[in-house]
Amino acid sequence: GVALMEDQAEVFERCEALNEETVGKEEDWKLKALGWKDLDSPSPDVKMWMKYFPPKKGERSVSIGRAVGVVDCSAEEVAAWVMDYCNNDRMRISSEEGNPARL
Repeated sequence: GVALMEDQAEVFERCEALNEETVGKEEDWKLKALGWKDLDSPSPDVKMWMKYFPPKKGERSVSIGRAVGVVDCSAEEVAAWVMDYCNNDRMRISSEEGNPARL
């Protein structure tokens, strides 16, 4: 892979730390105790959370999302859906609308 620049590596490490704290803690009350905020889910079968750390002066903001659900399709279908769902136009529009997190 491509080596990360120093500031990119720091952001990546902060995101990894956020993710590692949730391993084995999928229950809603455990995530809330760790500072995770519920997000509205487009499906009753999916639970979603977000954790955001406001940046210190000179730092980039970091947030991470988490979703738990079950899908009944192949890995290939999931990959195609994610690529379509996260296309550049949708990401640009989401950013322009000021959404704090977007998959």
